[in-house]
Amino acid sequence: QDVGSATPTTSSLSSSSNPSALGQPVTFTDTVSPTPTGGTVAFSDDGSPISGCTAVPVSGASASCSVTPATADDQTIEAAYGGSGAFLESLAFFTQDVVAPPTTSVGIPSNDATVSGDSWLDAAASSTVGIASVSYELSGGSLSSPEVISGSAPSLYGYLGGWNSTSVPNGTYTLESVATDTLG
Repeated sequence: QDVGSATPTTSSLSSSSNPSALGQPVTFTDTVSPTPTGGTVAFSDDGSPISGCTAVPVSGASASCSVTPATADDQTIEAAYGGSGAFLESLAFFTQDVVAPPTTSVGIPSNDATVSGDSWLDAAASSTVGIASVSYELSGGSLSSPEVISGSAPSLYGYLGGWNSTSVPNGTYTLESVATDTLG
């Protein structure tokens, strides 16, 4: 076929979520316009081919690749449409922001503390994308599975919650704070 008569294409690259959470799957989709007849898309991450995504057939007008990022950083994703006899190649780039999960730790009560009656709970929490909520879970003792015992409210001192310890029998329990970032 005469390359001079081949149809030029453009590629448009998108992500199922951007930013995305470290360790959570994300799908990249390259949409080729006009809709080609055939061809493949090769996806790469910071210039390195993405395993299993080096020759994804175009179906309709798009090709998709799902991956689970292993590092938290900004990644340059590239989609290269390989063209077919009647359609020319095209490239698309964008930056995928992969963020680490939030961190949290209980401050009050202190480790190995004995509590009775009404108790304040306090935890620190941080995330590069912001904290949506912090809750408190209790496990061990007479509990067969962890139970949420309190939500919290952000304050100058951390994430404050309250709990009446008489809701469980005396025993040894583990109290954990659970932070959820704005990515969920």
